[in-house]
Parts: sequence; C-alpha cells; structure tokens
Amino acid sequence: MPIHSLLTFVVGFVVCFGLIALTLHLSKRSGRAFAGLDHPDGLRKTHAFPVPRIGGIAIFGSFLVLLLLTWVSDSFPSVRGLTALATGSFAIFLLGLADDFKPLPPQVKLLGQVAIA
Repeated sequence: MPIHSLLTFVVGFVVCFGLIALTLHLSKRSGRAFAGLDHPDGLRKTHAFPVPRIGGIAIFGSFLVLLLLTWVSDSFPSVRGLTALATGSFAIFLLGLADDFKPLPPQVKLLGQVAIA
C-alpha cells in the first residue's frame, strides 16, 4: 500500500471518528427535542434504554465527508465507483431514516435493502 493511500486512510479515519463523536453528541440533544426517542420493546428493538432516532444522520454525514476526502485525494480507483457507492449509501440511508420515523415491517425493509444492493 503506497504511503499516500495509507495517509489518506489514517486522516480519513481520524476525521470521521471525530465528526461522528461530535455529531452523535449533538444528535442526542436534538433527537430528544425534534425526532423523539426510540424506546426498546423487547422484540425488535433490543437496546437497553431509549435512544434518539436520528443518530444515522450523524453517521451518514461523517461517511460522506470520508467519501469527499477520498475523492479529493484521488484515492478511489474510479469516479464511477465512488458515485455508485455514494448513491447506494444514500438510498440505504433514506430507507433507514424512513424506518426511524414510521417503522417498516422487517420484510419490507429487507426487500428494500436487497433491491438497493
């Protein structure tokens, strides 16, 4: 692995880790106020305590920053591949966001994920 690619990977990891840590903290605060909390139900939702529904926005935003860093540094083999990755990721993100606000049956969510893939 060339040093340029390794450096891009390390910088991208550090930047995304910091962005996720910051934005998840902010989404906890704003999630309670705007999007509400997702409460465990013992069946499908197995988290131990209520969590904000919009945490995926923070993670996806940080992922987009990583894609941008990869594109700017010419570390991705092709623009076409990068575009396909960004488009597919955005579609999965929208499916998850829709599920956050109006829970989808597991079969519908799985079918959507398979169709997007």
